[in-house]
Amino acid sequence: CQEDGSPICVACMISSKHAGHKFLPLQEAVSIFQETLKMAEVNLKLKINWLNECQSKQEQCISGIQAETQGLEQHIRLEFAKLQVFLKDKQQHLIQQLTEESTGIMGKMKENLKNIEENNKAVQGHLSDIQSKLQQEDPMVFLTGIMDEIERILIGEEKEDRANVEVVSENLSPGVY
Repeated sequence: CQEDGSPICVACMISSKHAGHKFLPLQEAVSIFQETLKMAEVNLKLKINWLNECQSKQEQCISGIQAETQGLEQHIRLEFAKLQVFLKDKQQHLIQQLTEESTGIMGKMKENLKNIEENNKAVQGHLSDIQSKLQQEDPMVFLTGIMDEIERILIGEEKEDRANVEVVSENLSPGVY
């Protein structure tokens, strides 16, 4: 039976179930369906070949992307290694520059501190001399050499005033760093 696509016996052929259907001899039906299956087989083989080509191309694309990824990753690592070397060199240079600037400023401040201490010591010496003189109870001893003493103290004060003692407060240059 061509409509049902199934083999049937002679009795079934005349039954009402197959009324109006077309029938083929068994060998002819086998031959027709074999041709249909052979055409489907050819189409499926073509499709398999095409799918295999697609699979191969896709695998090549994947391999290409993997290789490119590895290459770019290596490039990134190399560039960052260069940047790290550059930054380390820059860091060392800036620290050295800061150390030099700090040393220069500290040198000026320590020298100034030394001058202030010397002036302080001289002024304390003059103060001590005056206090000793003021504690003198004997008027003759008090007045002996008083003019020289006053002149020496005044000259010392003048010198110390001229020393122009100031606090050195130089700052670092943070904008450079």
